[in-house]
Amino acid sequence: MKKIFSETSFFIFSRIAGGILFGFTAFYFSEQSFRILGLHFTSPGYTILFIIAGIVITYWFTRKFLITNAVNIANYPQIRLPKWSKTLFILNKISWAIYLTGYELLIRGLLFYYPVFVLNIPLYIVFPLNILFYALAHLPKGKMETLGSVPVGIIMGLSVIFLKNIYFPVIVHWFMGWFNEGLSFKANNFKIIK
Repeated sequence: MKKIFSETSFFIFSRIAGGILFGFTAFYFSEQSFRILGLHFTSPGYTILFIIAGIVITYWFTRKFLITNAVNIANYPQIRLPKWSKTLFILNKISWAIYLTGYELLIRGLLFYYPVFVLNIPLYIVFPLNILFYALAHLPKGKMETLGSVPVGIIMGLSVIFLKNIYFPVIVHWFMGWFNEGLSFKANNFKIIK
C-alpha cells in the first residue's frame, strides 16, 4: 500500500510542481507580466466561442479515437489505481489544470505569444519552432502522442494568432487532459469509491 501511495503522491506532486515551475519560468522571463504572455481578453466573444467549440471537438475526438486505442488506455490515467477516492479524483483534475496552465504559459505564452506579439519576431520563424518544441515535449509519451501533438500544436498556435491571447490553449488543454483521463478511467474499469 505504501508503494501505491508514494506513486500516487509522486504524480500529483510532480504535476503541481511542474506547473508552478513552468509558470514561474514563463512569468520570470516575460518581464513579470502575464499580459505579455497573452493572458488578457482582446476578443472575449470569439475567445469564448472558440473555447466552447474546442471543448466539444476535443470530447468528440477523445471518445472517437483515444478510448479505443490500447496504448492510450494502457498509459492513462497515469495513476494506475483500480479504486480511487473522490478526493484523489478531484486532486488529479486540479493537478492537471495547474500543470497544463504552467505548461501553456511556457509553450504558448513565452515561446509563441511573446516573440510574435511583443518582440515582433516573424511568424514564419516562431510558428514552426513552437510546433517543434511542443512535439519534442511529447517524445517521452511515445510515438502516438508525439505525432498527435503536431496538428494540436498547429491548432493551438492558430488560435493564439487569431485571438491574440492564450486562453484557448490553456482551457482546451485542461479538457484534453480531463477527457482523456476520465474516458480512459472508464475504459480501464477503474472505480471511484465512497
